[in-house]
Amino acid sequence: MTTERPRINLAIDFVLLTLTSEGKEGLEVLLIERVSEPEIGKWSLPGGFVYSGEDTDLNKAILRILENKLKVPLDEQEWDKQQVGCFYKEGRDKRNVATVVYWGLISNTAEISEKLSSNDDLKIFPVDSLKLFGGNKKLAFDHNEMLEKAIEHLSETMERKSTATKFFGEKFNTNDLRFAYETVWNYSDSTFGSKSNFTQLVKK
Repeated sequence: MTTERPRINLAIDFVLLTLTSEGKEGLEVLLIERVSEPEIGKWSLPGGFVYSGEDTDLNKAILRILENKLKVPLDEQEWDKQQVGCFYKEGRDKRNVATVVYWGLISNTAEISEKLSSNDDLKIFPVDSLKLFGGNKKLAFDHNEMLEKAIEHLSETMERKSTATKFFGEKFNTNDLRFAYETVWNYSDSTFGSKSNFTQLVKK
């Protein structure tokens, strides 16, 4: 057994979710097309490497990556409470990368649609189109697993907090919230519960 420490590159990946624009029950996820090896040409979760000095404050890396790579407006997020975990195992990336994954919610607005229409390598895909959920599209690396874990984390958070409001702009009603909860919980093991339980959750 050797005591030599391996060189590990630290990265951050984002699972950015929104409700389907057609108003049908379903989630969509923001993906980016990889333009370099490894996994060139495949779609993946957006993210980037953590620079030297940022490892002691990942918020700096989060803001830099979102501003430089995504250029998509996001409402205020609580990143410290939206961390899914760290993914690292042999063979996941030949560059020996450990990645910290966060989930975030995107409100479906015309401004976001305009930003995406001018960026060919950044698109929103229905979660149902991915292999993990019965589709035929497989993401790069182990990003399917990251997506699944992120939705589970989101679902659990929505049972305790009013997180669902971030799916919408400034105007929404109780029916909108019910739709958001039913949509997200449909992808996880959570149960919607009774109408009275939902009403109590909305009041919180």
